[in-house]
Amino acid sequence: KIRTNSTHFITHKRRSKQHRVNNERPARESIAHLFFNTASMFKSSSSPPFARLRDDEDSTPTAPFSRGEEEDLHDLENDEAASAVFNYSPRPKTDRTFARVFLLITSACFLLGIVVVSNTNAKAFAQRTSEDVLFSTNCEAYRASSSSPTSRLLLSNKDEFKDTNDDLDDVFDGDDFWQSSHAWLLLAIVSAVALGVTFLYGFQYHASKATWGIIGFKLLSSFSFSLYMFAEGFVFGGCLFLLVTLILARVFYLWREEIALVNRLLQTAATALSDQKHTLTATMGINMFVSMFVFIPFIFFMSYAWMHGKIGANRFAMTHPSDGSKCIDRRSYDDYASSRDEGATGDMSAYVYEVNCCEWQTDSWVKPFVGLLFFSLLWTSSVAVCLRLFTIGGSTAQWYFAPSGTTAFKGTVKRSLSHGLKSQFGTICFGGLIMSIVDMVRNMFEKAQREHRNNAAMAALMCCVNLLWQCFAEIIGFISKFAIVYAAISGDAFCDSARKVTTILQNNMLSTFAVWWLPPMILRTTAFIVSVVFGVVFGLSSSNYFDDESRSVEVVFLGVFCFLISLTILNFCLTVLLDVVDAVYLCYAVDKDLQMLTKPEIHDVMDEVVKKQTKNAGGFNTNNNAFNIANPFAANNRNSNNNNSNSNEMSAMAGAPQQQQQQQQQQ
Repeated sequence: KIRTNSTHFITHKRRSKQHRVNNERPARESIAHLFFNTASMFKSSSSPPFARLRDDEDSTPTAPFSRGEEEDLHDLENDEAASAVFNYSPRPKTDRTFARVFLLITSACFLLGIVVVSNTNAKAFAQRTSEDVLFSTNCEAYRASSSSPTSRLLLSNKDEFKDTNDDLDDVFDGDDFWQSSHAWLLLAIVSAVALGVTFLYGFQYHASKATWGIIGFKLLSSFSFSLYMFAEGFVFGGCLFLLVTLILARVFYLWREEIALVNRLLQTAATALSDQKHTLTATMGINMFVSMFVFIPFIFFMSYAWMHGKIGANRFAMTHPSDGSKCIDRRSYDDYASSRDEGATGDMSAYVYEVNCCEWQTDSWVKPFVGLLFFSLLWTSSVAVCLRLFTIGGSTAQWYFAPSGTTAFKGTVKRSLSHGLKSQFGTICFGGLIMSIVDMVRNMFEKAQREHRNNAAMAALMCCVNLLWQCFAEIIGFISKFAIVYAAISGDAFCDSARKVTTILQNNMLSTFAVWWLPPMILRTTAFIVSVVFGVVFGLSSSNYFDDESRSVEVVFLGVFCFLISLTILNFCLTVLLDVVDAVYLCYAVDKDLQMLTKPEIHDVMDEVVKKQTKNAGGFNTNNNAFNIANPFAANNRNSNNNNSNSNEMSAMAGAPQQQQQQQQQQ
């Protein structure tokens, strides 16, 4: 068998099967087949999107398949999920340079970390940095320092230093807290997972009830806070929360049509997620693998790297004026002295606080090494996110473009994950690098804005620059996300995928910035509010299991930990659901670009979403003829007169090859 002929045969067979939407459009099918066969002949890099999805090779015959490749082709022929769009053929390796650089940096971090750990004496470090050594003026480095200032203000008898740094160990013991709370934390993890699964189940089978239940929970929470404020005597706070509740109720009432559309959108995503049984398993496995084999070892390496250094005098420490065995902060003492010179009276403890006389000063190589570890961690976390998007996007595309009537989707998640870890791992590393650089620049601007907050002119300038970069970063992140999903479908490299997916969205008048802001807003605010209530409930329920002396502090700590656990798990489950929404949106865009109608029920939902996008953006009128030609499968076209609808659709189909040729000439 020859790869080119076999692949085209399978493609033609599947396309013929998928294009029989009904028996009333034979002319459209013949024209569509002519268009697809013509598009598959283009081989140059400037060819339009999806012109080379099924065959990236030269027109010359290739060597016969090996035994393993023949088995893969046999499986492909018998695969009920094979479609005319998703690239099932063996994929070449893409963006290999970025994969090599990523693996090189990660391996170097591991090797250097092992060397650091093997040359670190943790016991000696603990002895040299004990509290008795660092906080005492007997520290050798502090005594040898000639820059140790002395007091220039003698304290009167009534001025006594009061240490405002309360020792938390007096009211909080970590070991006791763990012994008393580990069962509660385990219960919180199990409960949060069950809560996340319940959310997904509710959106799949009872989308309307789940969404309105979430909205009702938000209103009830806000109203409960207002009642609590009134009960505690805070009239202003109670009125404020009551006003917020009324405003939210009015807004949700006005948005009832949009919320109904959100129900349908999330139900579609939940159905796609449920048909692919192992999507959550794969994504959770990715996160657990990265946490266990990258994050924990790297944090371990960082902690050991900080143990390399020497004891030095604290440059901000000075000997206490009345107690020569302690040190206080020189800057705070200068402020107190200046206030006394100006005639101010006040307690010294309001200004001055105790500090350690000596400090640990790391070696010169520690900070660059830790910076390398941080960069590697950031890149690895971005790679994990891109791999999750790649897996979800590829499996969702196989579900979306599967032939009508397909009920078994075995192997879709495994196939996409295999592509992401093998042939297209370089593409995922490239996308993760871009996301990492965007995050690093964002953090730099935010840090500069904090540092110049006392300078009004610089603060305003940095605020504007940060705002512009935030917008730019959001656009880059969104296009990068769609490029990863497109690469999972087509097998293209990252830059090619980014260019083609932008072209597809723009040519079909779809948003290249966001799918729709309302579903993420509803889900993420819900995750936050539910997590707050979750933490409060667990904190109050566990109050009787702690000692009386430390009960208040330990209850707060447990509540915070339970809040973080619930927020992390709920955000993970809901983020997977939103990733499926993004993948379905891109599949819908590809459908429009190829003039296909794979899933009419999803087209109905997405057509309404597109109308909401253009209406909110103040864009073109969705009822004009231009939109009807660009979107021949829109709901208003299907519900209009059949003759006009068929005429518009046939015009669009007939003009498709001409548009493709014009795009090639422009490129």
